[in-house]
Amino acid sequence: MFRKKDPQLSLFEAYHSLPDAKKRRLENSWPYVFRTEVMPMIPEEEFKHLYCEDNGRPNEPVSILIALSVIKEMDDLTDEQLLDSYYFDTRYQYALSVTPDEAYLTPRTLYY
Repeated sequence: MFRKKDPQLSLFEAYHSLPDAKKRRLENSWPYVFRTEVMPMIPEEEFKHLYCEDNGRPNEPVSILIALSVIKEMDDLTDEQLLDSYYFDTRYQYALSVTPDEAYLTPRTLYY
């Protein structure tokens, strides 16, 4: 079942608990550019036809999967390094607009 990434920002993003100096540093690095320039360019709706409308588990947001693929190539990461960065690195979570609780994928999701 197709599900778009919810554009609503969360109060629970790690960004909101950072001191101002760290927020400014984050906003002057690649995650801010990725979040504001790259993420909005990902056409999630174009993938809707690949999912059943009324059956099955909701998908992981396509924008997250595409963004993770881009970041993996950008940083020359292995799958394991990519997932660790996604799970634990505030920069990756900020770039993808996810909370620490949302930042989870099984390794199989990268392949199927």
